[in-house]
Amino acid sequence: MRPAAAQTTSFLDGPDGYPFRPPLASAIEPGTRLAPVRIHRGSERRTVGLANFSDAFAVWLRRGSRDSDRQDPGITGTDSAPARPAATDRPLRLAIGLAGGAFARFDLQSRNNEFREAHFRVGLQLRAAWHGLAARGELYHVSSHLGDEYMVRTGVLPHSTSREGVEILVEGSPLPGVLVYGGPGSIIRSKRNFVAASVRVGAEWDPDHVHWGPFAPYAGAEAFSWAELGWDPVLAAQAGVRFGGGRFRLGLDAGSGPSRAEQFWRQDETLLGVVFTLVH
Repeated sequence: MRPAAAQTTSFLDGPDGYPFRPPLASAIEPGTRLAPVRIHRGSERRTVGLANFSDAFAVWLRRGSRDSDRQDPGITGTDSAPARPAATDRPLRLAIGLAGGAFARFDLQSRNNEFREAHFRVGLQLRAAWHGLAARGELYHVSSHLGDEYMVRTGVLPHSTSREGVEILVEGSPLPGVLVYGGPGSIIRSKRNFVAASVRVGAEWDPDHVHWGPFAPYAGAEAFSWAELGWDPVLAAQAGVRFGGGRFRLGLDAGSGPSRAEQFWRQDETLLGVVFTLVH
């Protein structure tokens, strides 16, 4: 059995094997997700499709190396059994990564599945792991757009949410299969004078030791608050099963608070539906 610290460090690695495990149940994180959901926003009741096509990957890694030269003082060598090197915790590992993709929303009740909104995000990430902690700093850009058909039908005009900012997340695993994370963010530049500060916190349960035949359970919840919206939190939760060696997830997706769609972000909404996720 691996030492606890080694298990924790491995759990905090992402699917690509690099440091920092992205919270896969988060609605903000890059990922390939399809979700038909029921939206309640003001007097509007609509069934919409959420389609996210995005990914994150590391392009450079500094691997930590174990201190294989240091001898464990509690183990003495013999002629037949030489002294073993001490088992040390994995030291600091660093990775530089890229992330980006599109987050779109379609009206499934319209005759042509009307395209309503899409926002795009690209980021440069610095990811790190040290003992039982991992961290990610990201410099990102966000922009958003309303669908042409939606604008023609409703007369609504888009507004600019383009901005560049930074976010720092720190995560740990206090219990096997449990991930907790959180950290601050700030806008560096925006076309409008947005209030800069934000904060994100969340937790996930994604155990390797619990299986229901070919399925394994998972669950996660997250809150994102931004000063621009008076700290009114965007709440999101997911629960379901993963299968296919962990490459696929099927679950319930729920949310409340300011809209996840950038063009509707000043409007509160609740949503509930089914989400399918492909884990790269």
